[in-house]
Amino acid sequence: MCTETPTHQVTYPGTDRPEAHPFCARHYVLELAYLVEVHMPTCSNPLSDHVSSYGRID
Repeated sequence: MCTETPTHQVTYPGTDRPEAHPFCARHYVLELAYLVEVHMPTCSNPLSDHVSSYGRID
């Protein structure tokens, strides 16, 4: 469990509606790095199938 303030979000496509997940800056970077470095090289789907949007919380 992270105790840092969430400042960023990654929105994942959902079946009915996209789901936004908040992250602190450190976990945000780690989440994106995992997707790009670990998951995507072996996945046949484009990144847009996994992430709808990302960035700072508005």
